[in-house]
Amino acid sequence: MSKIVAACTSFLLAVVTFNAHAEPQQEVASSSKVSLALEMHINLTLKRAPFSEAFHEIARLSGLNIIIDWPALREGRIAGDVPITLSLEAVSARTTLDAVLVLAQRPDARLTFVIRNDVVRITTEAALNREIETRTYHCAPLLPAKLTDPERAELESAVTRLWRSNFHVFAPSWRHASRTKVGPREEAADMAVEIKSLLTARRMEQLAATVRATAPRYSWLESGGPGTVQVVGDTLVVTQTAVNQQRIADLLDQLRSPVANPSPTR
Repeated sequence: MSKIVAACTSFLLAVVTFNAHAEPQQEVASSSKVSLALEMHINLTLKRAPFSEAFHEIARLSGLNIIIDWPALREGRIAGDVPITLSLEAVSARTTLDAVLVLAQRPDARLTFVIRNDVVRITTEAALNREIETRTYHCAPLLPAKLTDPERAELESAVTRLWRSNFHVFAPSWRHASRTKVGPREEAADMAVEIKSLLTARRMEQLAATVRATAPRYSWLESGGPGTVQVVGDTLVVTQTAVNQQRIADLLDQLRSPVANPSPTR
């Protein structure tokens, strides 16, 4: 009995594991307006332009809503008139933002941005590291896909062959007391449901491990930090600093819906 079930299980694991690691073509989440705007290619040329004007231009070209956390910048002794000189052509708004931040920051006051309700907030890493948040990340598009019709037919065929040669193992009524119908198709369906559940749990644990690797080790609870990550069904519940939450959100967005065709250059 155990050898028969193991054979069926191995077959289904091979089929479904392939789907679990393939790109989620059928269930790709649509990108948010901000994600698309960040990937838009723009041209930007500045010659000793004030720091604040650089962000005004990026907002105008990309359609992003950008605000500057002036209290945090004042705390980091970063003035709004820091001169910015750069020339970039056909690069994403995200890359342009990063370039301006690097030019304006100080060695002891690193600049970054975080997205809140479709608004890009420019602030310092020190300010964000004081903000602890709990966010939920829905990961359904990254979970194993359902079996295709050909794959399900192949599974049923394999189970049918085993059923016919081992009828005495599968068919006894005591194994299926709650069923009105017993047969290889029902047996295959049970196996598919059970193994899909196991693969989903395994995939969520993999995603949780990826999230842990995205933030520094010292930021997690076991190393003295505030961070935790929990798997709840197809959702990750993460408590972390705001800057690490942004890194996690960016990574999961890329895994869910990679932007293949950015908007044309303006």
